[in-house]
Amino acid sequence: MAVIDAYGSGERAMGWYYYLDGKMKVPFKARCRFVRSISILKVKEEVKVLGMAPKEECEREMFVWIERPFGATATIIERSRDPGGRR
Repeated sequence: MAVIDAYGSGERAMGWYYYLDGKMKVPFKARCRFVRSISILKVKEEVKVLGMAPKEECEREMFVWIERPFGATATIIERSRDPGGRR
């Protein structure tokens, strides 16, 4: 668990951004669990996460760079399980 000391939503978002950026061990594989209108992924599609997207893109929700056949692109990241089923 992380405790974020922040005055507003922007500071909270940046606190999570730097926390995730420091904790994620990239690259790793992840699987899409549900469809969002802003995501290019399909349910159960597996991707390689390359790292956090630019902080300017993460002021409301967290985005990560993923590897795609045409190059890297950003997609939203949610609390999820890895493809092996562990949390």
